[in-house]
Amino acid sequence: MDPLRVKSFLLLLLLGLLSILHAEQPLKSSILFHPVSLYAEPIHGSPLVITLEEGKKISFQKLEKGWCKVDFSGEIDAWVASCFLDNGRFTNGVIFRTNPTAAASAFIVKESFSGKKAEILETDTGSFWKKVRLKSDFTGYTTLAELENSLKQKVNGHKIKSFSIISTAVGRLLPLEKPFFQATHKLTYKVNDTEYLVAYVIPDKVNLKLWEDWVIYISGESLWNKSVFTPFMKGENIFPAYR
Repeated sequence: MDPLRVKSFLLLLLLGLLSILHAEQPLKSSILFHPVSLYAEPIHGSPLVITLEEGKKISFQKLEKGWCKVDFSGEIDAWVASCFLDNGRFTNGVIFRTNPTAAASAFIVKESFSGKKAEILETDTGSFWKKVRLKSDFTGYTTLAELENSLKQKVNGHKIKSFSIISTAVGRLLPLEKPFFQATHKLTYKVNDTEYLVAYVIPDKVNLKLWEDWVIYISGESLWNKSVFTPFMKGENIFPAYR
């Protein structure tokens, strides 16, 4: 084989592997248990876009260098140049910014506002910039550390970490003598004469009492407590294995 072709093939293979390694991770969804601040760009010192309160549903994906991209729905106040307004309506290709200057970061808005009436809140000195209120789907950025902290649920004074990882486990469902954190049941699996603890089960979308003493497949969100080495699972779907 031609050495030049071999080198070209290896180079293309290397570039393909690098693109896979650096590809963004798929979007995940979760509920915030603590407020999280979102910024216009994934760099330190970037302008603050909004602080999302606890209970807000978001989608997110991890980026490089310790940042996460967060998609959310809500209302934000932005600045728009008067050249993007025509008789009180947004023109095509309108750009919304964090501050009344063309040097400010632009908001990432998921929909087109072309032709929509502008809700003007404030006019900057000189009347060239207008502050407007937008209701839509947006994108912001936060550090991975802050996002992880905002996804930690505090139960009985202890933090349970949730990253909306849906997993499936199999075992016999047994009631606990008393609730353990939010869990009311446990999932065990017997190998020969030894019974192993698979997970603690938190009631969610199914009545766990109906499945007591059944060997089941259970799927749901995985939760971890720093002081407990066994996962917690929310019982979202249950299928019988055998009794």
